[in-house]
This record gives sequence, C-alpha cells and structure tokens, in this order.
Amino acid sequence: MANGKNKEMKFVPLPPFPGGIYAEMLKGALEEEGITCYISSEGMEGAFGISGTVLPNADLRLYVPENRYEHCLRIQREMITRHD
Repeated sequence: MANGKNKEMKFVPLPPFPGGIYAEMLKGALEEEGITCYISSEGMEGAFGISGTVLPNADLRLYVPENRYEHCLRIQREMITRHD
C-alpha cells in the first residue's frame, strides 16, 4: 500500500479435514465472506509429478488468516457436525 500500512498477512492451518470435499466446501464459504484462504495437502500435492493430485488420506489443511482463525474454526466445526 502506498501509505506504508502494508502488513504481510499471516496464515495458520485449521485442523485436518475428514475429506477433500469438506475442505473445498469451507473454502468456498469463507471466500464468499471475503476471507482469503488456501488448501494444502501437507506435502502430498503433486504426487507422482502430476500437478493438482492429492493422495487418499492426505492431511488436507485449509490455511486462513490468523486474525480470522476463531471465526473460521467455528464455521468448520459447524459444517462437519452438520454433515456427519
């Protein structure tokens, strides 16, 4: 930012998901609220040299801004409870 208030956003991981579909659903819901986030599969992405692949049972994590962690965690818990 031109006014010198450019602070680098710190991202932290939410607890692992029971499946990729949950991670994608939550990512979509958070993005609709204007929350920047991304999914990481803890080193399993791109297995076998194929971009965008995730092995079964990979430890999927959704990374969210540290200052929105509690809000995102609450939504994650509600979503998983609702679909169990």
